[in-house]
Amino acid sequence: MKISVIIPVYNAEEYVREAVASALQQAETGEILLVEDNSPDNCLQICQDLEKEHEKVRLLCHPDGKNHGAGATRNLGIKNAKFDYIAFLDADDFYLPDRFVVAKKLFQQRHDIDGVYEATGVHFHDPQVRQRWFSSGCDELATIRGTISSKYLFEALIKGRKGYIHLDGLVVKKSIFERCGYFFEHLRLHQDTAMLFQMSVCGKLIPGRLNAPVAMRGMHGENRILGDYNRHRTRFLLWKTLFYWAHKRKLKNSRLTTLFLNYTYSSYCLARGNKRLSIENWPQLKKLTLESLRHPFLFIGAISEFVYHKYAR
Repeated sequence: MKISVIIPVYNAEEYVREAVASALQQAETGEILLVEDNSPDNCLQICQDLEKEHEKVRLLCHPDGKNHGAGATRNLGIKNAKFDYIAFLDADDFYLPDRFVVAKKLFQQRHDIDGVYEATGVHFHDPQVRQRWFSSGCDELATIRGTISSKYLFEALIKGRKGYIHLDGLVVKKSIFERCGYFFEHLRLHQDTAMLFQMSVCGKLIPGRLNAPVAMRGMHGENRILGDYNRHRTRFLLWKTLFYWAHKRKLKNSRLTTLFLNYTYSSYCLARGNKRLSIENWPQLKKLTLESLRHPFLFIGAISEFVYHKYAR
């Protein structure tokens, strides 16, 4: 089993060498694709040096030389991957020893599966970031708690009560992208979350190690997710994108209803994001009203689901 490890690189000159070294240590790593996204720092030079130093390392850049974001950058890596299995690693993260041992065994035993997800830990580069991380309610281990059938993984992910999956802990067959599509390139944040929903619908994902990490996420002051101050807008774009993706694919009504609930609720949160109604909010409120009229049965189902979960005992 040989794996193409895709590393999107942006503003990570301090960390990318460690990420590459951790991937090179894995026997299953067939190649490492460094996809440089027009970083403002010295990343391009470092990636060029790494390509010269290691036979397994390949450097890719966007044809126009511009910055396109993590979604488009990962897509470029996927489309250029040589091997049948894909793994992801952020440039400021690193794999732990024997990263792929369990996933490899599961793929050998189960030819019907499309992917294996495992736990990811957190490595803090300074105490302030650690404090921010835990004060925001985040866990030290990104994982799924308990055994969940692949048939119900979508529902578990969307409710969030069983935990979540990080891309660093995922290995998938390259063929899954032919069915679920590629990363949404217009999403500057949460495109990884959207992809996990896409995969849970279109493929069969099963768990590997869930109680111990196979990779570590590097947390520092430059992490985009910690600086997501426009949270209402980024969440709104996520749920809107997923709803229309699911609607186009004609998912069953229960899933469409849940996605529509998240879409309409995030739209409402965006409209009142300034904590007061102003003339700037009306276009968004108008869109929310039109969406409710356009999908009346889904809207009624979403309201019913919201009331049930809010008041059911």
